[in-house]
Amino acid sequence: MLSHPTTPTPTTTTRRTSGLTMLELLVTIAVMGVLFAVVAPSLNQPRPDVVAASVQAELQRARLESIRRNRPVALVWDSAT
Repeated sequence: MLSHPTTPTPTTTTRRTSGLTMLELLVTIAVMGVLFAVVAPSLNQPRPDVVAASVQAELQRARLESIRRNRPVALVWDSAT
């Protein structure tokens, strides 16, 4: 018995064009949103070495001011600034 190759009908062919489906696009955007939500809070925090340098500079300034006035000087650290 001879078998002839059947020609694919439009219902049996896969029509995949290049590009993204709407579902793939939505999943990608959702993943990017979650990643951004995780990373965003850490972007506002100052680096520890910058904070340490700032504290050191303020201590040095308070020391020099104390020497200039010849009396104790208090250093008040306000974390809001």
